[in-house]
Amino acid sequence: MPVDHFGDDVAARYDDSAGPEFDPATIRATVDVLAERGVPVSGIELSTSMVDRLSSKDGADHVDVTIGDMATTRVDRRLRLVYLVYNTIANLDTQDAQVACFANAAAHLDPGGVFVVEVVVPDLRRLSPGDDALVFAHAPGYAGYDRYVDLVGQRAVSHHFVARGGLVREATTP
Repeated sequence: MPVDHFGDDVAARYDDSAGPEFDPATIRATVDVLAERGVPVSGIELSTSMVDRLSSKDGADHVDVTIGDMATTRVDRRLRLVYLVYNTIANLDTQDAQVACFANAAAHLDPGGVFVVEVVVPDLRRLSPGDDALVFAHAPGYAGYDRYVDLVGQRAVSHHFVARGGLVREATTP
């Protein structure tokens, strides 16, 4: 099972994240494209902290969440759409785990169903010769950068620095 990088501290500030993908208008537009109105929504989530955060939001009662690993956990129904949002595929940090996730998604899909994976493609062309890191976001109280630990294998570690209440905290995710 993958490591849960999204504990209480991350869940508490996740909605405060900077970047265009967190803009409410962008989220609404994405939901509008993917939504089939009136169709039940299920989710598989590894982080109980993120599920607790979700449960406090309007409409949370319309999302059936199963705690588990997206590569192996099953829900009890077939779906027309399986959607891995905002880089979640990268939380599975081996090719075998990612292949298992694709197989699990396929096992959930109705015939003709669609599997959508939203993921950032690293712009490695921006790396200067000899450099191994790129800033991907910065805003008041936040900075994030990716350090590429294996360019050929396309492996990076994301570093997130959050300043709040006079303290700076760093969190990393592969």
